[in-house]
Amino acid sequence: VSAQARATGLDDRGRIAPGLRADIVRVRMAQGVPVVREVWRAGTRVM
Repeated sequence: VSAQARATGLDDRGRIAPGLRADIVRVRMAQGVPVVREVWRAGTRVM
């Protein structure tokens, strides 16, 4: 579990593993600015 998930008590996220939520944000840096590339919620791509 990631430190962020642990700090907020969310033990079903913060890592990629079977049975856990699949909420993922894919980000790239463009000239020093983070740009969201993809968003996955509950294993489904939503953006």
